[in-house]
Amino acid sequence: MRFSTALFHAKNATLLVLLWAGSLWAYPQLPDAMPGHFDLLGQVSYFTGTTLARWLLMPMLGLLLTAMLYGIAHLMRRFPGTMHVPDPATFQHLTPDRRAVVTHLMQDVVYGIAALVLLVLTVLQVGIYSVAIHEASVLPVYTRTVLWISVPLLAALGPVMVWGVHHTTQRLYQEQTESGQRP
Repeated sequence: MRFSTALFHAKNATLLVLLWAGSLWAYPQLPDAMPGHFDLLGQVSYFTGTTLARWLLMPMLGLLLTAMLYGIAHLMRRFPGTMHVPDPATFQHLTPDRRAVVTHLMQDVVYGIAALVLLVLTVLQVGIYSVAIHEASVLPVYTRTVLWISVPLLAALGPVMVWGVHHTTQRLYQEQTESGQRP
């Protein structure tokens, strides 16, 4: 396993454990009512009764999304020919070891997306806890900041990923062509 991949796995596992352990630790301290919904500015739209199922919504969502993203990454490794890459003809002309480099790059991006999603869900859960405990009517500034920064970050990640995969594929193909290797 590559170091970058192992690092993503460690970060994602840590974030998932923190989200679950922190949520389970915080649950007994919650009041009878907790925020049920927030508007785009972080204002509480309404409060709802505190139940374990409602409180564990973010950890469950984090686990589900992480499992889906890891499943996608696994399928990338298992069936690299079915991935949608920029410049698929060049990708198909790469030797298997060079295709694996591109595949690992795409997997690391997916693992990075999982890390960002888990971070956002964890910060949101902390914000919900803070609003419930302090009987506030708006999410804390740090929570709103993380939420608002994550949207353009995720939006920018797509074009950066496409550029990175295209650039890497072209570089590997050029190296392969210069060395005279065939797929």
